Amino acid sequence: MAMKYIFADVDGTLGIGGIGIPEKNRLAIRKYVEEGGSFGVCTGRSPDSVKGFIGDLPINT
Repeated sequence: MAMKYIFADVDGTLGIGGIGIPEKNRLAIRKYVEEGGSFGVCTGRSPDSVKGFIGDLPINT
């Protein structure tokens, strides 16, 4: 079985400035991970500075 990975940049890709991560994106990521996909974020920010923005997203990679 092929491994499935998605990595998203935080600023301007995963989220929208001043709004955050749209709920439809959060739902899609949760479903993807529940179905066996691997999700991670790529950012130049420190882990502490991005925690509040990411919230409860299921980051497993």
